[in-house]
Amino acid sequence: MLIYLRPSFLVALVVFGLSGCITTKPYDRGPAAIVSQPVSQSNIKDASIEFAKVFCAINADHGEDLYAHQECEESLHLSDEIDVAELTPIQNRLRVFIVPGIFGECVAEDAPPFLYAREHIVTHGNIRTSVIPGIRGRASSNHNARVLAGFFRSLPYSKEKTIVIAYSKGTTDMLTFLAKENDETVLSKIDALVALAGVVNGTPLADQTDQFLHEIAEHLPLEKCPLQDDVGISDLKQENQLARLSASNLPTNIKYFSLPAYADQKDVSAVMYPTYRYLSTFDVRNDGQVIISDAVIPSSTLLGYANGDHWAIILPFARRKDAITNISSRAINALTTKNDYPREVLLESIVRFVDTEL
Repeated sequence: MLIYLRPSFLVALVVFGLSGCITTKPYDRGPAAIVSQPVSQSNIKDASIEFAKVFCAINADHGEDLYAHQECEESLHLSDEIDVAELTPIQNRLRVFIVPGIFGECVAEDAPPFLYAREHIVTHGNIRTSVIPGIRGRASSNHNARVLAGFFRSLPYSKEKTIVIAYSKGTTDMLTFLAKENDETVLSKIDALVALAGVVNGTPLADQTDQFLHEIAEHLPLEKCPLQDDVGISDLKQENQLARLSASNLPTNIKYFSLPAYADQKDVSAVMYPTYRYLSTFDVRNDGQVIISDAVIPSSTLLGYANGDHWAIILPFARRKDAITNISSRAINALTTKNDYPREVLLESIVRFVDTEL
C-alpha cells in the first residue's frame, strides 16, 4: 500500500493521525467467518527457519558488499539462532515478475519496487526480472486483474520457472486474477506466487478510515496515475477481501508463499507513525499498513517476518532521494526516516528459496 500526497495533504495526514482524530465506524467483518490459530495447528507451512538460513547464508557470503548491510537478526524476526549454511547454485532458469502495490504507479519514477535489488538478482544464475506493466495505482482489483490476465495470456511460453512477487495491494490484485482465471494454459505459466507484505485479508486502515483514504486518493497527481474505475481502497476492506477469499478456489498448480513484515515503532518511518499507531490498537506486529496475520495466503508457506516497515522492505525512497524532483515525493521522502533495508539480500533470498521449492 502506498499513500502518496501533495505536501499539504501529507502534513494533514500526520497531524490528523497524531492527534488521534481518525474516526471509526462500527466494526463489521461481514458474512465471512474467520479463525485465528497457531501456525503449527493451521494449514500454513512454517519455513521461517529454512528461509532465514538462506538469508543468513547470502548475508555472510556477499551481504557486506551490498546496500544497507546489517546483521541477519536485524533484518528478520528470528525466534532461534540460525546456523549459516553454504549457498548452493540456483537450480532453474527463472523469470521473476513484481506486482506493485496501491498508488505504486504514482511513484514509479521516484521509487520503483526492488529497483536496485532487481539489478542485483540478475547477476546470480539465469534470471530475468521486471515489474509487470499496466497495473493502475488508482484502480480496483477487478481492473488490475484484467491487466494481469492480459499480461499472462500474452506471455510467451517458456521453459523458465515463473515467480510472481506481489507487494501490498498487488497481492489483492493477483489473488483476484487467480480466482477469476479459468484458462489452464494461462495459469500454467505461473509456478509460484509470493505475497510480500501482502494485503490478503484486507487491512483495518481501509475498514475504519475508508472515507479519509478515499479523500487522500482523490488528490493524487492525475498526470502520473489517472483515475480508473475506482481508487482501489474498498478492495482493501476486510469485509470485502475476506468474503472474496471465502468464495475463491485458488489454482493448485501454483506454489504459494507469504512474507509479512513488522517493526518496532523506533524502526518505522515518521510518515507511517499515524497508521502504525492506529494498527497497533489491533496488533503491534504491523508494518504501518498491514497486520502480519492479514498478510498470509491460505495454505501457503510462511517464509518468516521481515524486520522493517511497509516501504523499507521494497521501495528505495532514501537511496533515491537525490534523484527525486517531484515536490510531493520530496515531502514524503523527508519523512521516510527508516528506509534503509538490505533489499538485495531479501530479494535474492526469496528467489533462491522459492527456486528450491519448484
